Amino acid sequence: MSWRGASINYLVIAIASNVLAISNAYLVHKFFVFQTRGNYVREYLKYLMIYGVSGIFGVSLLALLVSGFGVNVYIAQAGVICGQALLNFLGHLKFSFRASGITQDSGLELHRLIDRHDP
Repeated sequence: MSWRGASINYLVIAIASNVLAISNAYLVHKFFVFQTRGNYVREYLKYLMIYGVSGIFGVSLLALLVSGFGVNVYIAQAGVICGQALLNFLGHLKFSFRASGITQDSGLELHRLIDRHDP
């Protein structure tokens, strides 16, 4: 491939576009889906970790389904993408954007305690 007269390997373009896509998704998840504040670097690194684990899982499962079980590549990829979307969301919910030291249940319990002590 060439861009402005310079030859660029397609893998370099794929890596750059992947980093941009993940960074964009991080901002959307942070501000619109999970609505967290602060902890930009920590959350971003956790976010990348979830995508890395998901990517390795997806490629491994795709290879197993296609090469090991003879599943059609398009059907296998569709199933893997659905599974990855679910795993990514749960990973971000429970790990990337979770407040440290406060679980979902303890946060709910905290609200109950506050409501109980309001005059």
